[in-house]
Amino acid sequence: MDKPDLEDLKQFVLEHPFPTDILIETIAYCNLKCIMCPQSRLSRPKGKMSFELWKKIIDEVASKSPQTKIWPALMGEPLLLGDENFRMIRYAKDRGIQYIALNSNLGVFRKDMIDGFFDSGLDELIVGIDAFTPETYAKIRVGGDLETLVENIHFIIDEKEKRGLSHPIVTLQYIVMDENEHEEEAFVDYWVKQGKKLKLKVKPRTGWSEAVEPWRGIVNVSQQDRHLPCTWLLRQMTIFWDGHVPQCDGDWDGKTRFGDVNRQSIEEIWNGSLKTLRNRHMQLDFNFYPCNKCEDWQAGRSKNIECGSDA
Repeated sequence: MDKPDLEDLKQFVLEHPFPTDILIETIAYCNLKCIMCPQSRLSRPKGKMSFELWKKIIDEVASKSPQTKIWPALMGEPLLLGDENFRMIRYAKDRGIQYIALNSNLGVFRKDMIDGFFDSGLDELIVGIDAFTPETYAKIRVGGDLETLVENIHFIIDEKEKRGLSHPIVTLQYIVMDENEHEEEAFVDYWVKQGKKLKLKVKPRTGWSEAVEPWRGIVNVSQQDRHLPCTWLLRQMTIFWDGHVPQCDGDWDGKTRFGDVNRQSIEEIWNGSLKTLRNRHMQLDFNFYPCNKCEDWQAGRSKNIECGSDA
């Protein structure tokens, strides 16, 4: 993978009156123990978001900024919610949310879930793979089975084509790290040659602040030489399953607390306590946790590859 282009990030150094992206942790349980994710080390309570809290969040976004992208993801596998996951997505789409993307490892996918993917109005399904061979997959996505995963991906894409649907977009994600860097080319080549309409998303392994070792390819600038704010912090809000709002997803374990959407609005939190952090970043002041230990701001944008004859 090429080194990230930090100059490209400058176009995203902007202030926004409302988050352009919101990560909503609908569940904090997962079926896998992936080596690039600290989920198994959570010390904060685990649980599932109530539908009432989901509605409160979605209602505000729909009212204030329906173009804000919704990502039901963080420290959990959303398909563990079963039909509730699709009910949540359907509610968001019915309220006018323009874009909602679901990140999944598909490890608990069952073929009888297929109608949920299509009927919920989901805009994009992002499937984490991160390997080309079963051996590498087993080392990275511990507890998963690559053969079954690939079979299910083909099933979803084929069903979508049979039904003549344009959505959800199916995106296969490859997080580059030392353990799989040698398979990136084979992964891309295989899926391109399938001739199916899908997207490949290749990105470097980030460190979730200091939780895991980031891919060596992204660490190019020392903290003292840093010259860019974190463009994720400038546009994105993170909400845990219980409504707690941390500084960002880099604080995956909830050591910081900047709001609670059970009793506050997103707008109030975004333009209040979180704005002070964005202001500090704009002034190139990163001397606070977890920014003073985080390299993820250097990751740059993902590389996207469109596949399929009519892509």
